[in-house]
Amino acid sequence: MKQSESVVESKARELEVLSQAVIGTDTSGQVVYWSQAAEKLYGWSAHEAVGRSITDLTPSQQSRDEARRIMDALRNGRHWTGEFAVQRKDGSMFLAHVVDAPVYDERGDLVGIVGLSSDVSPVVQLQRLARDLSAALTPNAVARAALAALMDVTGASAGSVMTLDDTHQCLETVHTVGYEKEVTDRFHTIPVTSSSPIAVAAQGREPLFVTSAREWAERFPTMSAYTDPRTQAWIALPLEAGGNLVGAVGLSVRICRTFEPEERELVIAMARHAAVALERADLYRREQHARREAELARARAEDANRAKSAFLANMSHELRTPLGAIIGYHDLIAAEMLGPLTAEQRDHLQRLRNNATHLMSVIDELLTFSRLGASREAVHPQTVKLSALAAAVSDVVAPLARAKALEFSVSLPSHDVELRTDLQKLKQITINLAANAVKYTERGYVRVNCSVQSGMLRVIVSDSGIGIAPEHLESVFEAFWQVPTMAGRAGGTGLGLSVSRSLAQLLGGTIRVTSEVGKGSVFALEVPTSPQS
Repeated sequence: MKQSESVVESKARELEVLSQAVIGTDTSGQVVYWSQAAEKLYGWSAHEAVGRSITDLTPSQQSRDEARRIMDALRNGRHWTGEFAVQRKDGSMFLAHVVDAPVYDERGDLVGIVGLSSDVSPVVQLQRLARDLSAALTPNAVARAALAALMDVTGASAGSVMTLDDTHQCLETVHTVGYEKEVTDRFHTIPVTSSSPIAVAAQGREPLFVTSAREWAERFPTMSAYTDPRTQAWIALPLEAGGNLVGAVGLSVRICRTFEPEERELVIAMARHAAVALERADLYRREQHARREAELARARAEDANRAKSAFLANMSHELRTPLGAIIGYHDLIAAEMLGPLTAEQRDHLQRLRNNATHLMSVIDELLTFSRLGASREAVHPQTVKLSALAAAVSDVVAPLARAKALEFSVSLPSHDVELRTDLQKLKQITINLAANAVKYTERGYVRVNCSVQSGMLRVIVSDSGIGIAPEHLESVFEAFWQVPTMAGRAGGTGLGLSVSRSLAQLLGGTIRVTSEVGKGSVFALEVPTSPQS
């Protein structure tokens, strides 16, 4: 052996402890050292390899120019690292990761090259599968990507991916390739407890590799009627994600295979990737279904709400027309246009008027509620005095308070304030709040205090009534809600506060409430004194 070859071999042997293939060549590319790992990786024995050109033993798709650049780099004392497809002795190809380093003798002359190489095909295949799976959003797309990758790696001629059904009692086929229709129909859905290989792998949570027809016949005699006679090997892999069984994969191979440990590890790893992707896709499917159901439910609710609003509007108009006539006839009679009235008749007429006015206010609430629900309520600002609001509130609420012997007052700033707002809506809100206070107050007072500060009108309505429990402070603004202890006794529709808050928000403001049971409530209305841009 030449001294230069001895130096190269010595350097190469130092790396023998590594699991990678170690190859030493002289400067011409002739092999002087070939490790046991190299024998296993490339298929050539050391006896066959030593003395031959490395390019003959490991032919690749590299161009000659590229090979020349690598050699130039090594001759200039630089290491080279890269990946390229290499052919084994049996003709199969794999992706090699190679690290080459120059070897020098004692005089510093280049005497050879030592290279380390390993098969990174599994890593690349896993990366490719991970990329394909990440783009798959449905269980079927995941199954297609996973089955294609597994069939490519194992050389399988047929395969199927099955997932657990919602009961976790059966496996259902998601995607299948290469099997006869009779087989796919027969095994489209199978119990997890059945004796088929894919169910055995799923139930036992263990991969199954069958490497001969004899072993297959011995282990699964009931499957012989459905077995393709050309099949020589079988694989069944459980699909688990986070400890949960997702499904299983079955593969049929028409060539004799022993399935080396590295290959088994690769397909098991690919199955794990597929299981995680299937679980993610199923979650996505469920989320999409839930979203669609929610959208349908929302659409149905909106349709129902529109129908309800239309019904309320129509019915309110139908009621308002004859009620207006009743009030008109009352006014004619009260004005004694049809003759003089006795004191008793006037008393009865006033009761008629009070009830008709109350009914009209209920109808107006229903009309406003229906317009708000249909987003048809508009703001019509006008310039008004705050005193006009106070007078309107007093005209309506003061008689109600007197009827219950309550103290009632409306207080204003020392100087009248000019507002630019929708007076009708502002009156409706304030009268609702004050009348509601009277309704739930049996003794004591109802006070309305109006003030203006920093461009905001603040109307405080306080009372000494029954109060509101803390858990009901927000409920009072819900449509048709009434105080539980007073429901059915206080009267009204339960729309007053709901409509009032909606109108306040329409005016750019809000309503807040504080209360204490047995001591009374305070409702605070805040709205801009002029429309906000």
